[in-house]
Amino acid sequence: MSFSDVSTLTKVSAFFALVALVLDVVSVATPHWQSGSGLWQVCETVGSVTTCTSINGASDKFQTVRAFAVIGVLLGAAALGLLVLFICRYTQRRVKVVIISLSGLAALCTLIGFCIYTSIGGGGSYEYSFILNVVSAVLYVIVAVLLAVDRHH
Repeated sequence: MSFSDVSTLTKVSAFFALVALVLDVVSVATPHWQSGSGLWQVCETVGSVTTCTSINGASDKFQTVRAFAVIGVLLGAAALGLLVLFICRYTQRRVKVVIISLSGLAALCTLIGFCIYTSIGGGGSYEYSFILNVVSAVLYVIVAVLLAVDRHH
């Protein structure tokens, strides 16, 4: 089978999966979840100089947020990898079911991570890293739904 034989919904799903993964990686890697703080660093700007320091001795809740965020990224990467394989090789339907499951689990882990993060509090408004994380979770859900409703193989 060729690329043109793959359904439009599957191609759109692959695009959304790629965007979701990129947004998810950026959200986990950048220190702008809330008030200059990310999952790994806290940054402070004085004048025109920004200084970032690692977050050491994080609480169990914060460690849980990190874990779910990273697991979400890994599941999203696995879903995208299998989706690319599915498109290139046009493998069996059960691979599609695995991709749907991985996308759903990526969304769930990401959702759990940012829900726990909001329960920690800390004051200040949420910044772009947090928002990208939320958007990536929504995109993972969209990928799962599009693949689930696609009747082509």
